[in-house]
Amino acid sequence: MKKKGGGKLFAKINNAENKSNYIPLGTFVRVNYPEGNFKNIFKLPESSLYGENIYFVEDGIAKKKKVNLLYKGSGYILVDGNISEKDLIITTRMPDNLNNQKVTILN
Repeated sequence: MKKKGGGKLFAKINNAENKSNYIPLGTFVRVNYPEGNFKNIFKLPESSLYGENIYFVEDGIAKKKKVNLLYKGSGYILVDGNISEKDLIITTRMPDNLNNQKVTILN
């Protein structure tokens, strides 16, 4: 998966001698293709990411955790790493010095 979207795709169209199957060079097209296996992949708001890290709350303390950015969409990211569905991930954008800071969960 690409991190920022976009990319190049090379494809072959069978029976290209038929003009109805011809796509001129340089034409912009939309292509849907499988994005891979999403097992242990988490979709988070883009505001959750701090460089290569996210912050989660453990016993009222913000803890930094490194993740792998797999994809960046419009307002969201797909990441993998040592994350659990039970982790309380901070999704509100905060200053980047949260590690080991006491936090209160409001909702």
